[in-house]
Amino acid sequence: MRCARCDQDNPEGARFCNQCGAPLAAAPGPELRRLTVLFCDLVGSVQLANRLDPEEWHALLAAYQEAAGQAIRRHQGHVAQHLGDGLVAYFGYPVAHEDDALRAVRAALDLVREAGTVAVPHSGERLSVRVGVHTGAAVMGPVGSGGDVLALGDTPHIAARLQAVAPPGAVALSPAARTLVEHRVRWADLGEHALKGLPGAMRVHQAVALRTEGEEGAEPGRSPFVGRARELGQLVDAWDASQAGGAGVLLLGEPGIGKSRLARELRAQVRADGGDSFTMRCSPHTANTPFAPLAQFLRQAMAQAGAPDGSADALSGVLAAVGVRDERVVAPLRALLGLGRPGDAEAALSAQALRERTFAAATAVLATMSARRRTLSIVEDLHWADPSTLEWLGRVLGAGAPPGLMLLLLARTEFTPPWREDPRWQRLLLEPCDARDAAAIVTALDDGHLLGAEAIARIVERAEGNPLFAEEFTRAALEDRTDVIPLTLQEQTTARLDRLGPARQVLQHAAVIGRQFSRPQLCAASGLAPELVEEGLRRGVAARMLRPLGDDGDSFAFRHALLRDAAYGSLLRSSRQAGHARVAQALVAADPDIARRQPELLAHHYTEAGDGPNAVTQWLAAGRLALSRSACVEAAAHARTALRMIGDAGSDPAALALELELRLVLAPALMAVRGVLDPEVERTYARARHLCERLGNGPKLLVPLWGLWAYELMRGEIPNALEAAAQLRALAQAGSPPVATLVAAATTGMTLFYQGDLRGAREACAAGLGPAAPSPSAARSARGLHDPGVMCRAFHSLACWLLGDAEAAAAGTALLRESIPRLPPFDAAYAWCSEAVLHTLAGDAQAAAEASARAIAIGREQAFPAWQMMGTMMQGWSRAKQGEAARALPTMQRALEAWYASGARNLRPFFHALLADAWLAQGDAQQALRSADDGLAEASSGEHCWDPELHRLRAEAWAALGEHAPALEAASRAVEAAERMEARAWTERAASSRERILREQSARG
Repeated sequence: MRCARCDQDNPEGARFCNQCGAPLAAAPGPELRRLTVLFCDLVGSVQLANRLDPEEWHALLAAYQEAAGQAIRRHQGHVAQHLGDGLVAYFGYPVAHEDDALRAVRAALDLVREAGTVAVPHSGERLSVRVGVHTGAAVMGPVGSGGDVLALGDTPHIAARLQAVAPPGAVALSPAARTLVEHRVRWADLGEHALKGLPGAMRVHQAVALRTEGEEGAEPGRSPFVGRARELGQLVDAWDASQAGGAGVLLLGEPGIGKSRLARELRAQVRADGGDSFTMRCSPHTANTPFAPLAQFLRQAMAQAGAPDGSADALSGVLAAVGVRDERVVAPLRALLGLGRPGDAEAALSAQALRERTFAAATAVLATMSARRRTLSIVEDLHWADPSTLEWLGRVLGAGAPPGLMLLLLARTEFTPPWREDPRWQRLLLEPCDARDAAAIVTALDDGHLLGAEAIARIVERAEGNPLFAEEFTRAALEDRTDVIPLTLQEQTTARLDRLGPARQVLQHAAVIGRQFSRPQLCAASGLAPELVEEGLRRGVAARMLRPLGDDGDSFAFRHALLRDAAYGSLLRSSRQAGHARVAQALVAADPDIARRQPELLAHHYTEAGDGPNAVTQWLAAGRLALSRSACVEAAAHARTALRMIGDAGSDPAALALELELRLVLAPALMAVRGVLDPEVERTYARARHLCERLGNGPKLLVPLWGLWAYELMRGEIPNALEAAAQLRALAQAGSPPVATLVAAATTGMTLFYQGDLRGAREACAAGLGPAAPSPSAARSARGLHDPGVMCRAFHSLACWLLGDAEAAAAGTALLRESIPRLPPFDAAYAWCSEAVLHTLAGDAQAAAEASARAIAIGREQAFPAWQMMGTMMQGWSRAKQGEAARALPTMQRALEAWYASGARNLRPFFHALLADAWLAQGDAQQALRSADDGLAEASSGEHCWDPELHRLRAEAWAALGEHAPALEAASRAVEAAERMEARAWTERAASSRERILREQSARG
């Protein structure tokens, strides 16, 4: 049994690891992993086997396999199979690391080199190998009677095909593998190759060698340095303070939060100040190698000084260059690098004594360098430091860093320093950047301006303040890979999961529940023992993958959506489906009322569980609930999801009935979001009407007939709208639910109002205001458009005002305003717009401005474009009447253009009347005349309710132009139109205009 912590093989049945003592989990079932596969094969093996004696061939093969196995294990790879003269190795299984692809390439390069040292008997030849490396997804599961766990899928096959096209002595990389290592490995393009069994050609690259530190191309392209001015200022202050007494800063942050970038910015300032800087890096490869970062730094310094041989003299030269010449300092460092000379005293020292001298020598190097010139020493990835390095740094900080030296130590948030808190060093925690800074990173990387505002906002939301995530999500978006976790982040997240050991499965179960979850939910849905759940939660929090929520200690959340996605993505589809089914069962068991309160949550889990019938039922309930709350975007999404699930209903009555219910949710939701004239709205209502007639379901005709009425009204087909209203009245008279009576009253009254039949409109709307009429809230479950009660109240008030009953109009408007706090947003916006219309009719610019502003605000917040356009037209009129016509007119014209662009033909005459009045306020009678003429032309659709005002405005425009004859004719037509409509208010207004024009004409003689 293999240990998940240290990869040690243990006897079957063992409960604890023989190597590290960790508890051993039972062998897991098949699991989905992202891993890097290395496939290696000997060049010319058939010829070698024919030339050599079988015993010699066996010995040669064993030597090759031993060399290959050492190279692979050196980089924590797992040799999965020996296939004759070939072998397969996995990097990322059974334990993932954050750099598995790089480990695989390192191992491959070592393998090529070390295989080349194996001599072929009876010849001067050396062995040569070909290696293929590919990163991808695979199912890990037992195969065959032996139970060996192998990678299943195309990932190992692609690695094998890559090996076949690699030149002898070379390592071939797939595009996925190259993406993960291109900044650390020098490579050459091998062109496109058709790999057997794969569709299309694949671009193949050869890994040539590892890049050295600082080599061009070794670091990915950098995004702009934004949003860290405060933290950089703190580091600069520490640097300034180090001149007098040394300084130490421990900089903590999540992976990708920007620690290294901040260190680079500080290093640039240090060098600008004339100081020196150098960097030591800790690595998971050397976590148990004493003083590994110091030894790596010294070897790197020798190579950069032109002494790649790493001799003792080269070390002495490098140290002398920074002022270190004391043999008592140099000798322990030679021993550290394995460059000891015969006669060195260090060779006779005990291990502890040599360790102490190394401590002293390393500290002396820092002191000598900083005394010669102020020095910044950066230690990266301290969370991977070996114990000796940690002890050395702790001693330096505890004694106080030498004057002129600043130690900047970078580590992940979970790192806890083993040394005591001390005022001589400070701790600095990097927080996530804000949305504005994250957007700046995205914009800078998108130098071709290919991403729109919505795409940038989506990336910023997904990144959650992590600059690295913002960079990688941006690159993925630019490469059209927005639906997956970027490869560069997959290794990191998978490795963090694997470091949890057996607790990993607890987080996998939690991920099925969602980003947030509770302890009781997790226990119920996972089926794991409570103590295992508790240990998993504890380790998840300690590893900073989870964070507690609230004060009860029972609620948790993944710290980043990416961590949840990685845990969820590591499950097989069958495991995910079973998990979602358990979650749904647990949710219902814990709260039987959840189907009423949160049907969309149950719908999601039933969908992912593959439980179609239950999923569709809950999506329908979720759509109805969202529609009742005016959450129309969500309602449409829920209905569409369910419709996709049921597919073609065929002729099955039950399936057709279910489709009808979903169409009755989708159609009104689409109408609210896209507008009545959207083609999909008309198709959806038509389909709903067809289903009603096919199923013989008369009562269900209410919503599709209502929708088709609105469609005809907004198309400007007033006669057709009146016919639909008549059908709704017939439906109500046939004994349909009470809400049908209310809908019939609203649609009839509104259509008659548009036609100019004010008395008929008032009478029809009054039928929806009686005590027997259902309340607006009672109607919402069946309604599809505006609340019919709100429609009746609004148009009853408008008709009353025009008929001259201003008192009834004011009372109705007051009642409607009182109801607004209880209305959902869509109807609240409708109510505010109707009040604004009444105030424009009455000429009250201030009141109209206030009501229209309320409607516009709701329209913007809820993405209801119709209310924004209508409110903007009336708000513009109000401003024009209050002396701001020059500023208001362009806004009104844009709103009118938007209304035309939407395809809506209703209300065009009204909007032209507002515009004509605004032009008159501006003093441009010619434009006012054009607008009034345009309004009358639009009224040919049958919307004649605005005719009196349009004729009156034409009269005012002609009079302003000094043309009194056409002005009097227009004023007379206004009076006639108002009298036909019995619109007393407009009759009086038109008559007043006519009298004034007559007086002006008489005055001019």
